[in-house]
Amino acid sequence: MDVTKPRRTVRVAVPAIVVAMMMLLLLFFYPREQRFQGKTFSQSLRGFSHDGYQLGTEPPYSPVGVFSPSTERSQATDALEHFGKPDVAALVRLAGAKHSMLSPIWVWMSGKLPFLKLQYSTASEKQSQAVAAFIHYGSRSAPAVPALLTLLQDERTARPALYALAFVGSDAERQVPALTNFLIHAHPSYLQMDAMATLGELGQKAREAQPVLSLRLMSTNDYVSAMAAVTLSRVGARSPRLAALITHRLASATAQRGYTASPAEMYLWAIGNLGSGAKDSITVIAQFTNSPAMQVRQRAGEAIEKIAKAVGQGIEPDASPSGGPAVPSANSGVAEGRHR
Repeated sequence: MDVTKPRRTVRVAVPAIVVAMMMLLLLFFYPREQRFQGKTFSQSLRGFSHDGYQLGTEPPYSPVGVFSPSTERSQATDALEHFGKPDVAALVRLAGAKHSMLSPIWVWMSGKLPFLKLQYSTASEKQSQAVAAFIHYGSRSAPAVPALLTLLQDERTARPALYALAFVGSDAERQVPALTNFLIHAHPSYLQMDAMATLGELGQKAREAQPVLSLRLMSTNDYVSAMAAVTLSRVGARSPRLAALITHRLASATAQRGYTASPAEMYLWAIGNLGSGAKDSITVIAQFTNSPAMQVRQRAGEAIEKIAKAVGQGIEPDASPSGGPAVPSANSGVAEGRHR
């Protein structure tokens, strides 16, 4: 008599029963969430799965959210308005999403067990959902700041955390030391630029970050150096020595755009904010008024005009174009309203 067949059946049946029991327990004990149009808060956020976030290519080169309009996204926005108060714990959990070894299993189950109605989102999609929601809620999600700062400790979650912090704003007392510490350690150049742009959103509240920003100004990476110049000007740094340092880097800067605007554009914008302290830089700046790149020519002309005005009036240009947290604006095209 063949006794192997029942044993095989048992081997298959036991794991299946265990999985089924775990799913039932999960469904039974999982906390009940409010619903809008049949979807919970977390489910509604899936409409933001294809949103993106990046550094703006126009002054002041702030973090911005980008998206393509869709029915699903409109429904997600309506849901956030309906729920009102943000579920901070859920948003932080999504922002901290990482690729899991179980991800392929969830993908398989979603396709093979449709009756479970599983909807799987990748770690990247979950992070996009979180950032879009933080952009929408802004300072209303300020209670998330401490948890977001812990996400900076892992490069896999640092980028969504930085963009979320940029739009949450307000808590400079906690953010500035954490972001400064983040910049001290070695990180990929794009994360350094993101961190500096986030500091810039705090305006002069981030003045204490000037020493580490000055170190980043010396970076051999022109894009990192240029973002440091931008951020120094945004947090209120003003001195002829800073103007001289930026002018030195500007003289050999490329007009090639990369992760954000070109270094030449960023240096020119930053130096224009330094006012009369940059009057000795006008000769170098003037060389860029004939650049083949339209954006570079524009920034050069603006810089000369701002410096000349400051010298003539004996005042410094206001650093306020940088101040305060990033605010989504469908009209400005710099933030959530920007389309891909």
